[in-house]
Amino acid sequence: MCCDQSRRGDPENSEAQGARRYWTLLFGDTFRRDQNAGGTNGLLNYGYTVLRATTARAVVAAGLHPGTGLHHSNDNNAKRLVDDLMEPFRPMIDLKVWQLKRNGETEVSPDIKRALVRTLYDDMQTHAGATPVMVCAQKLCTSLAQVDTFCKKAEHAPLLGGKVKVLQFSDKQHARIISHHRQAKQPANKTPDQFDLF
Repeated sequence: MCCDQSRRGDPENSEAQGARRYWTLLFGDTFRRDQNAGGTNGLLNYGYTVLRATTARAVVAAGLHPGTGLHHSNDNNAKRLVDDLMEPFRPMIDLKVWQLKRNGETEVSPDIKRALVRTLYDDMQTHAGATPVMVCAQKLCTSLAQVDTFCKKAEHAPLLGGKVKVLQFSDKQHARIISHHRQAKQPANKTPDQFDLF
C-alpha cells in the first residue's frame, strides 16, 4: 500500500494518503484531522502536547539538541528532534483518544486531561518486558545520545586510521542527527578543528 510506495521527500504524497486512511479507519469516514478543531481533534492535540513535552524533557536530559531532526526539517521548528522521536509513541495517544471517544468523551476537560497524561504511564511491550511510555521515550533518547558519543569517539580513534566519516555508519539517520547536532552546538567564533569532541 502507501508504505511500499513511499520515497525520500514523499513526492507522491504517500504519507498524507496513509494518514487519511488511518484516521478514517480509526475514527470513521467523516473524521478529518484538523489541529485547530475541537472534539476528537482537541483530544488528540492535548495528548500530543503532553507527549511532546515528555519527549522534549527526555531529549534534553539525554544531552541532545532538540532543534536538529532526523526527518523533520522545518527551520522554524525549534523541536524537530522532539517531533521525530515522539512519532513511535503517537499511536498510544491515538488509542487512548479512541477509547475516550468510544466511551462518549469528545471534549477536553480536567478529567480527560488527567486520562491523557496517564497514557504516559501505560505499558508498551519491549524486549525488556512491559515498560511505561515515558520510560520508553527516555530510553530512546538515551540510546541516540550513546550513538552520538560512540561516533564522536570513533571519528578520532587512532585504531580506525584517525578519522571515520560518520555517514559510513549503517544507520544514516543516526549519522545525520549527529552531524546536525554538532553543528548546532558549535559557537560561531570557532572553526571546526577547535572543538573538543569528547
